[in-house]
Amino acid sequence: MNRYTLIMCLLSVFWVHAQGSKQKAFELYEHKKYAEAKPYFEALLKESPNDAVLVEHLADVYAMMHDYEGALNLYKRLTKVKSEDPVFLYRYAGCMAMIAKKSNKFKALSLLKDIKINFEKSATLDPKYIDVRWALVLMNLEVPSIFGGSEVKAKQYAEELLAISKVDGYLAKGDIEVNYKRYDNAEGFYKSAYKIGRSKVTFQKLYDLYLKQLNAPEKAKELKEDFSS
Repeated sequence: MNRYTLIMCLLSVFWVHAQGSKQKAFELYEHKKYAEAKPYFEALLKESPNDAVLVEHLADVYAMMHDYEGALNLYKRLTKVKSEDPVFLYRYAGCMAMIAKKSNKFKALSLLKDIKINFEKSATLDPKYIDVRWALVLMNLEVPSIFGGSEVKAKQYAEELLAISKVDGYLAKGDIEVNYKRYDNAEGFYKSAYKIGRSKVTFQKLYDLYLKQLNAPEKAKELKEDFSS
């Protein structure tokens, strides 16, 4: 075997190995075996550090494994490459939000501005992006008004959700009413969501409201029977 043939054989073996690793990584990812997929994606990204698809999938893997710092760094890279991609902006802000929740008050406040900017930019770029509107509803309910939280803004995003998805809109409106202890109002919104969706989520929201806030076990029982029928 001459030198050229030997080199081509070695390259061929390397290419087949690389393709096999990539296929394995994506198979594990699709089956939600994130811990097993992680070392494959890390190795592949070392070989191809500018491959945006690998960056995205490894970021997703880190996020699914609750390694929000690791995911944040990768999503940040993606937002620099694709600054107008609403999904990457949403995921980047979402990682910051999760880090903020687990941090002390001072660190959380330092992240708040960037979280808000990226969520809002994502929502502007995609007028029908449901997830980011949910994030903005919850953020405006959880953050004290002195730091930018706002019932008015939460209601604005709930209205936007309603225009995209009736079920999501009614659930968001119900959550706002529960947050401010207006439980009778919340019942009306949750009932509307349940009537349209009849899903486990819509059932659970209304069922929990009856048991935990309205002290209405009979209504909870009737709802459960209706959902089970």
